[in-house]
Amino acid sequence: TIRRVAVRGLGRLQRPSLAPGLIDAMNDSLPSIRAEAVNALVQSIQSLPRGKAATDSSRAALQRVRSALSGTQAIERDSTVIGAIASAAGRVPDDGHWAFYTIHDALSQAHGVDWGQSGIDYTFRTYHFERVPRVVAHGIIAGFYSLVLQRMYPIESEDRGAAIAIINQATAFPDPWV
Repeated sequence: TIRRVAVRGLGRLQRPSLAPGLIDAMNDSLPSIRAEAVNALVQSIQSLPRGKAATDSSRAALQRVRSALSGTQAIERDSTVIGAIASAAGRVPDDGHWAFYTIHDALSQAHGVDWGQSGIDYTFRTYHFERVPRVVAHGIIAGFYSLVLQRMYPIESEDRGAAIAIINQATAFPDPWV
């Protein structure tokens, strides 16, 4: 508990210089600390200038965070941490496309995606939220919610269609928490 609260506190300082220590905490043996480190890492960069006001060091810090989250997601097996990554991805500024695919990968990683062909040769996706752990489903929806709050909608029409399909199918999830 003390380590988890300490990691959370470091994130709340909103100092990008603390990111290396938070990235190290993402390799902790306890999933609760890894999940808290994911949230703290994204919180640590919230004070960075965004958009046209961003400096080169700000852009480098954002890229370091994106790389750390993507790298962790690729090897993570705990659903609590996968859900935390999906939720946190929507809060990483200035790259809605990366955030969308990170959230989408969390859904795929939770074994909730079937690929198929329709009769008109249009690839569609069926997202089976009933196969997705509750904490991952909640993280996915929270990530999309954060994207909407930041007005970082997926730009390409294919991304937008997939995002709408995910949200529509998630609303049928039987758990009201999601």
